[in-house]
Amino acid sequence: MSPRTPLSSAIPRGHPAVLANSKMKEDSSMPMRQAQPSRPAMRIPLADLRAQHQQLGRDLQEAIDRVFAASDFVLGKEVRQFEEEYAAYCGTTEAIACANGTDALELALWAIGVGPGDDVITVANTFAATAEAIVRCGAVPRFVDVDRQTLLMDTTRLEGAI
Repeated sequence: MSPRTPLSSAIPRGHPAVLANSKMKEDSSMPMRQAQPSRPAMRIPLADLRAQHQQLGRDLQEAIDRVFAASDFVLGKEVRQFEEEYAAYCGTTEAIACANGTDALELALWAIGVGPGDDVITVANTFAATAEAIVRCGAVPRFVDVDRQTLLMDTTRLEGAI
């Protein structure tokens, strides 16, 4: 791939990311437009890892060392213990640790019976993983814009998405 070839051309046609992107363009209640360069962008850090590391670093390193020493990562003792503790914290009897948020969303959708032929309504400003999980279940994401005051789903637009 040359430096000028768009990355999207390297993604296969049926890939969930391609399907979700085309659905977002198709279903968006706001017209798509190109960003116009105006002034240098302000840098807003995504996460302050230094502050998190200062607070949690020693405990995290000890946990990582325990897992590596036991060579018991996937479905191991530490994972089971985490699931039990998290379930108790949430006031339930079961919890499932997932590799990432996308997997967690997909499992939740499958658990409530979402599948091929279903539509799932979500906010238009969601992270890409939300649409990807919907598409991976065989469903179609339907996007609804947010209320400008609350930044939550604008429920007055729900009927148009159905």
